[in-house]
Amino acid sequence: MELTKQQVQQINNFLEAIGVEYIDIRFEMVDHIASEIENKVSNIPAFYEDQRLHTHFLKYMLSRKEELKKRYDSILKKKFWSDALFILKDMVQQTIKPRNLAILSIVASISFYMNKLQNINTLYFPIILLIGYITYYVLKTREFIKTFGKLKIVHSYSLAGGIIINIAFQFFNLSKLGNNNGDWNSSLFYTMLISFFGLFLSGESFISKMNTIKKKYNYLLE
Repeated sequence: MELTKQQVQQINNFLEAIGVEYIDIRFEMVDHIASEIENKVSNIPAFYEDQRLHTHFLKYMLSRKEELKKRYDSILKKKFWSDALFILKDMVQQTIKPRNLAILSIVASISFYMNKLQNINTLYFPIILLIGYITYYVLKTREFIKTFGKLKIVHSYSLAGGIIINIAFQFFNLSKLGNNNGDWNSSLFYTMLISFFGLFLSGESFISKMNTIKKKYNYLLE
């Protein structure tokens, strides 16, 4: 006997209550638990009958609470590495797209010229690029992230961008502390530039995948 939508929703609500945050992972777990109940329980209406704390369904789920948390943690670890590999591969693929290749080539050429000048004011160039792209990215993706932010892959992209930005500005702060003379700092210049390249490629990768993610997971949010 198949579970009703309301019964399936109760599984979803329980998983959400114990901290299964990401919708796509939760859906996989709900589907698995629903199949288990359908195969193991002979009288499903009685199993779900509301008896408050004595409801068989609630007792069953509470008895498996720790197991379900461990399963979720295990899925998260696997997803972390698989998502990281997927994002890195796609970032490499983004470099050969004509538009992206043109932008990166122009930025690299200007940066090479500015490095030769070694003027303290040119240090602002990669920083302005970083801030400019962050602004563009936020405006481009904010509505999408509002809707699909509870998907693991979306969180993975956000994490990748956050790590790049954090590294860039941590290095910027350290460089300021270590150099108070206003001298040219090639390490800072190239760190900011590489951070821009990384952020640009991860951002373009995410933007290019938004429609695919929407088509794949839109039914989970209906």
